Amino acid sequence: QTECFNHVRFLQRLNSTHLYACGTYAFHPLCAAIDANRFTLPSHFEEGKEKCPYDPARGYTGLIVDGGLYTATRYEFRSLPDIRRNLHQRPLKTEESPLHWLNDAEFVSSVLVRESKDSPVGDDDKIYYFFTERAGEETTSFFDKSQVARVARVARVCKSDVGGKKILQRKWTSFMKARLVCYIPYYEVLRSVCSLDGGSWARTVFY
Repeated sequence: QTECFNHVRFLQRLNSTHLYACGTYAFHPLCAAIDANRFTLPSHFEEGKEKCPYDPARGYTGLIVDGGLYTATRYEFRSLPDIRRNLHQRPLKTEESPLHWLNDAEFVSSVLVRESKDSPVGDDDKIYYFFTERAGEETTSFFDKSQVARVARVARVCKSDVGGKKILQRKWTSFMKARLVCYIPYYEVLRSVCSLDGGSWARTVFY
């Protein structure tokens, strides 16, 4: 019964005057820009099905970066895990890509790294996504040999990515991912991630 409540899954500052919020709204996700000074809601809400998951328990993360909404989750009950960009003139996603870039992923956190700041070579800003997914390797769980192991990963996309051509239209072309290897064996299930600014992007530390 509680799943039919409106579970707020996203709340961040959109600009200098408004906050942006998204909720599950009884399995019909809706989003709204909230006046940050008067804290008033608009008379009409936006469709949120590509910005917020239906399921209040589903792993989800999101950021607003320079007006664009970068989110990662399963947006519908039977859909694949997906990293998307909305509120942008060039929306992008990973779902239905030529290859399955994400394998039963459960997202934990996302972080913006401003690599463009003071860059002498024109580096682009990056958004990093932290998640746990089913291992593509032939690996079984240390705790249950009948279960396929899940591993910790980090994926990265570029803020200025505009997508590709033909089969890569509206798809990320800068997507990369790697496994996170902890020195403690079998420590593979991410629960939380935070970042510390070291003064330059190269000194950013993730915990």
